[in-house]
Amino acid sequence: MVIADAELTRTRISVIRVEPLRPAATTVGGLRAQLVEQLGVIAFNRRMEKKIAKAEVSCLTAGLSAGNFTGALRLVGANASGEPSKWEAMLTDLCTELQRARLHGFEASEIQDAMREVTAPAEAAVKTEGTRNAVAIMSGWDESLGSGEPITSAAQDLSLLQRLLPTIDAKEVSSTFAAATDTSAVTILVESPTGANKPTEAAVLAAGKAALAKKPEAQVTGARATALLKELPKPGAIAKTQVHAPSGVLNFELDNGVTVHFRDMDYKKDQVSVSILLAGGELLEDASNRGVSDAVARMLGQPATSTLASTDIQDLLVGKSVQVRGNSQQDAMLLTIAGTPSDLETGMQLAHLLLTDPKLEQAAFDHWKTSQLQAIDALKFSAAGVLARKITSTVFPASEVRLQALTAEQVNALTLETCQAWLKKLALESPIEVSIVGDIRKERAQELAARYLGSLPKRPVISGNLYGDKRTLVRPKGPIETMTDVKTQTPQAQVMAGFYGPDADNFADARMMRAAGQILSTRMIREVREQEQLVYSIVAMSSPSRIYPGFGMLWARASTKPESAGRLGQKLQEMYARFAKEGPTAEEVDVYKKQIANTMDETMRGPGYWAGGMQALTYHRGSLDEMMGDAAAAQLLTAEEIKACFAKYYSDLSRWTIMVRPTTEAAPESPASPKP
Repeated sequence: MVIADAELTRTRISVIRVEPLRPAATTVGGLRAQLVEQLGVIAFNRRMEKKIAKAEVSCLTAGLSAGNFTGALRLVGANASGEPSKWEAMLTDLCTELQRARLHGFEASEIQDAMREVTAPAEAAVKTEGTRNAVAIMSGWDESLGSGEPITSAAQDLSLLQRLLPTIDAKEVSSTFAAATDTSAVTILVESPTGANKPTEAAVLAAGKAALAKKPEAQVTGARATALLKELPKPGAIAKTQVHAPSGVLNFELDNGVTVHFRDMDYKKDQVSVSILLAGGELLEDASNRGVSDAVARMLGQPATSTLASTDIQDLLVGKSVQVRGNSQQDAMLLTIAGTPSDLETGMQLAHLLLTDPKLEQAAFDHWKTSQLQAIDALKFSAAGVLARKITSTVFPASEVRLQALTAEQVNALTLETCQAWLKKLALESPIEVSIVGDIRKERAQELAARYLGSLPKRPVISGNLYGDKRTLVRPKGPIETMTDVKTQTPQAQVMAGFYGPDADNFADARMMRAAGQILSTRMIREVREQEQLVYSIVAMSSPSRIYPGFGMLWARASTKPESAGRLGQKLQEMYARFAKEGPTAEEVDVYKKQIANTMDETMRGPGYWAGGMQALTYHRGSLDEMMGDAAAAQLLTAEEIKACFAKYYSDLSRWTIMVRPTTEAAPESPASPKP
């Protein structure tokens, strides 16, 4: 089967086997059979991940899934996705690897890895079960009730795994996998963009039959790496320490200039998170390397060094309850480590390697580039995608390349060498700010920070006025109103309306605008959704600026009918203007205070609040006193204060409305609806 759609930008290949519905696993024997099959799926998917990382196959993603579908039947499907022009190569690679696993099975080491992969989260669940919130508990119940399987505790799940896994070997998993993925009667499905690369069903059938008829050789597994580090780095010294008594946060500076904030809290038992912020990132880009920070961050998701390939690191992390991720922000690169205290050191070792000997692999770079080009192309076909690009060119100076959406030309201009040099410079020179939050002792946190971060090259101490010359922008003057038509088959318009608000370090104004946003959200539900029926859902958000002074915003965004776009934009601005003139009622403020009291109590007890607030505490001029006193300060707000603050920011010069509506034919931008 070939299904084509003009708005697709990636081709997806599926080889699907349809079977009768399988009963739920309600006995130990049924659970064991399910586990044997699960291990085969994990082993196959890990094998495909490695082949993609090594560029040994033509696809960007690939894997296999098996399970009941809609309570009516069971599907076993191998899937791959990638560039439309490579559909035949993807189909051949997918079928070849499926047949390789079916004919030769899996090696003992592959099944041992799969076993560790299912055991690690089960062990972690036992330690954290007592601190799960109500939503997590009910989600687990819902999943069990929906599948028809019994509700069990984490301890019971782990006990069953420990009892059953020793009775399973690679031979049994391999034979079960071969039977479950029998290719004698399958459907080959191709989801493709229309155009020259769209294959015919006859061509797909012929290519699929030829690929499934192959008898590939067995998988050969080479020698495996045994450790992330050959020897542990020599720890640095702690130069300064200071305790913020009200919050219990320990702030310390290492002698190489790295700043660390630590808070011990076991609200989420056996969980700890570390963020390592490298100041700079996108803030330091220019027209010659726009997009380099995003490319580097994405490639850090496939970490490698000069001596360890990403597949080696992947093997070393099997069974470890820790994850290391890269993320690009507007003024920083971020490495995050999340996991259990017992495995945190493994994550810190990997982070140390990425900051001293990082290597970006060609396959990861090629995948980033292809994915970005496909994403850019896909945005052209949706109102939401066009709106995303219009936001940056409307509310920020259109000439400021760092804040505009990536273009295909910018993506194509980047090279692996440029990205490698960018990462090396950031790792060696950038000021670093670190937060450590979770169920870990102070002494252990300091020990890990000193060894794996204190051993990094010396650098300037981070500060709140860093790169000040890079942050000053000329704000566009309002009122700004745009209406853009986009050729798409989806009959849905997008509207975003707002105005410029406070900066994050203006704590009082940011707090009052947050209250205004929540009160306006309630009004919008009543007036915009229920009375005028312009939207299905809507919320007003206040986003204080932490990076570029003067670019805080209060805004609301929603989808609507194409013919209602102008009216929705007008209605939102009318509501802002009325709020600036009249403010909230005393009753609305009282309701808000009750809402915020409930949410802030739960939020401040959780590690996420502290991890987020401490992540760039110095860099973004944050305040632990403000974090501690935020909930109490919110209870002192008055209607008059909120009105005065809102009116200070809302004006014709600060407001903007961006509307995108679908059309069967693309049209140039036109004037928007009348001003409110």
